Amino acid sequence: MAAGRSERHLSHDQSERITAFLKPHAMEFSVSVTVAAAETPEARGYAREIMTSINLAGIPMDTPLNYLLPRDMKAFGQVSGVFIQVKDPNHPPFLAVILKDALEKGDMHVTYWPNMDFGEENYTVTVGLLP
Repeated sequence: MAAGRSERHLSHDQSERITAFLKPHAMEFSVSVTVAAAETPEARGYAREIMTSINLAGIPMDTPLNYLLPRDMKAFGQVSGVFIQVKDPNHPPFLAVILKDALEKGDMHVTYWPNMDFGEENYTVTVGLLP
């Protein structure tokens, strides 16, 4: 990691705010939430912290193993920050909006990113490289 740059982490307070915001919506998530991360230890660690906050709200997570592990993010170039992939950023799925609002309650800057391979209701929370 470059000099002067540190790893991203959620504080206990940030995590609690995310979880508290999501708890009333937990039953709306009938499909597990997918989180993907850049293939660096820093991005994957931060993604796991985000996944834990979401999962503590009672929302199921899409994970390849029996513990919270993000999917691999496949991207060209230097993709950074936290974003939610959706088909149309101007019309994101309802559950993507809830997740974005929750993460912003945790003081994250989150944007939508277009993924034309997605269906109208598909979304993936994505953690890119440290900005």
